[in-house]
Amino acid sequence: MSYTRSSPYVTNFEEDPFTDPFDQPSQYASNQRHEMSDLFYYQSSKILELIKTYEIKISELENLQLKQLNTIGDEAQSQVLKEVERKTIDIRTIQMDIKSSIEELKSNCDRTDRDKVFQINNLNRNFRNLIEKFSKTQTIYKSKLNDQAVSQYQVVNPDASYDEAREFVENFGGQQVFQNALDQARSQEAIGVLNNVKSRYTEIQKIESLARELNDLTNTLQDLVVEQDIQFDSINQNVDVAQTQLERGDANIVKAVEHAKSARKKKWILIAILAVIIIAIVVGLVVKFVH
Repeated sequence: MSYTRSSPYVTNFEEDPFTDPFDQPSQYASNQRHEMSDLFYYQSSKILELIKTYEIKISELENLQLKQLNTIGDEAQSQVLKEVERKTIDIRTIQMDIKSSIEELKSNCDRTDRDKVFQINNLNRNFRNLIEKFSKTQTIYKSKLNDQAVSQYQVVNPDASYDEAREFVENFGGQQVFQNALDQARSQEAIGVLNNVKSRYTEIQKIESLARELNDLTNTLQDLVVEQDIQFDSINQNVDVAQTQLERGDANIVKAVEHAKSARKKKWILIAILAVIIIAIVVGLVVKFVH
């Protein structure tokens, strides 16, 4: 996933005659940080779109699988199974795209940035939740396929118990088992049913393979969880505390200055009053002496 766009800042450096050339490196670094931040959130939005598409594809696959369970006839079932196969391939492709995109985003994530750490972990968590939900639906689908195959085998062999039929279906992968069943089939209908059982068995094997992939993917995503740089976060908190204390100190200094000014003002008023009293006494004594 790539994202490029022309930066307006370089042009500003070249055309602005009043720009201090010594300030350009710091401005350029600041602009680079903004560009990288924009790129991070752009990539995040693209991953979110992929996750939404993934959810839609899963829903479409579930509908096709339900349709396949209720479809009668070899040709119709074959057509639905082809659609299921195509949709499954699409889902696998999107899964890998999302996984690689999250890996790339993690490699570019600033672990000291709380918002970015939260963003990538939130995307990761949403994706994992969808995978777990998808895995559960596939488990249910596998169970229904297995039950259908068991029921169909009992149609061919009515004397078989449920456990015998289930054991036959579970061991159906061997070509010899299938061939022996065909040899024992006494009608074209029985052969058709056995072919359906084989089709169900093949589909079950694909689901089990997909389930293993989903499990591995979930484990990989768990490893992609980003841990925030706690040490740096602690430093940030200490800086915030220091800044608060500094602001309080500034406020106290301002108050102290105001108190000092007020005290000086009162001092000069008191001196002026004393001077007036002294002058009045002196004038009184002089007048008395003259008379």
